[in-house]
Amino acid sequence: MKKQHQIVIISGGTAGIMTATQLLKKNNHLDIAIIDPADTHYYQPAWTLVGAGAYDYDNNARSMASLIPKKASWIKDFVTSFNADENTLDTKNSGQIGYKFLVVAPGLVMDPSLIEGLPEAMEKGIVCSNYTDPKHTWETIKNWFASSGIQVDSELVFSFVAEEKIAPLFKALRAFNESLEDASPIHAVVVPIEQSL
Repeated sequence: MKKQHQIVIISGGTAGIMTATQLLKKNNHLDIAIIDPADTHYYQPAWTLVGAGAYDYDNNARSMASLIPKKASWIKDFVTSFNADENTLDTKNSGQIGYKFLVVAPGLVMDPSLIEGLPEAMEKGIVCSNYTDPKHTWETIKNWFASSGIQVDSELVFSFVAEEKIAPLFKALRAFNESLEDASPIHAVVVPIEQSL
């Protein structure tokens, strides 16, 4: 395995794959490596539609190998540390890899346990997140409306969603049934702060 590349991209997520694709469109002689341990790529923007009951979760899964650009190298591994002064990084199984340019786009990992009481609230079905389990989001929305005596299906939801976001979905469903005028979804954005910063 080659241990030095012009460009190393951390993540085979949408950002990493699109960055590699665009760079190779500009110059197909670039030496690009993408580091990602996953066999499967999930197109997370579609998870909003899954949470709205308008798209099947399994339909957004693709094999990572089918999405990595042909002219890019795929290093199926985890990055464990950076050595910025030396333009290298360490991996779990592939050793040290050098680069001239580095793109870091690993996405996010949600950890509800960092907020006291959040895992329990999610288990009760009163809190949901598309980024932890979009199928649970749809179940939570359906259960909420069912407890109000309203049947909701994905066709109804999809026809009311002008933008592909959960907030307009909830607003549209609330407008559809006047008895829900006082109900409001609560939005919270949690930005984890690394202790090492």
